[in-house]
Amino acid sequence: MRCSGLVRLAVYESTGKDLYSPAPNADGSMGKDSSTNGMLRSKELSNPNTQIWTGAPRNVDPGSLGAQPGDLLFYGKSASPTAPNTHHVAIYVGNGVIIEAPQSGEVISMNLWTPHDDLVGIRRVS
Repeated sequence: MRCSGLVRLAVYESTGKDLYSPAPNADGSMGKDSSTNGMLRSKELSNPNTQIWTGAPRNVDPGSLGAQPGDLLFYGKSASPTAPNTHHVAIYVGNGVIIEAPQSGEVISMNLWTPHDDLVGIRRVS
């Protein structure tokens, strides 16, 4: 399971909200896009009320930026978690712990958050 699939399932199971929004094809029909970017097109995540923190890529503990258990952590090269170059999403558990699916085919794991220089946003879905 990819990171976006893990987050989609966890949010759906806990809130009943589906974060997946497929991207339209060039002809206007809806395409199949299971990438992190496709998931991020959701109106739920583009709602400014869900934004906890967005900024230039940082190397700081998400808790120091206001993250709470269940918040989504976005990684990328831009200052917006809805930008096309967001490449990873994880779930913050609290106390420096995250749940993530590093990439397709790898085991979903609970890990201590380790410093990354590409944390670009934190979102809360309720």
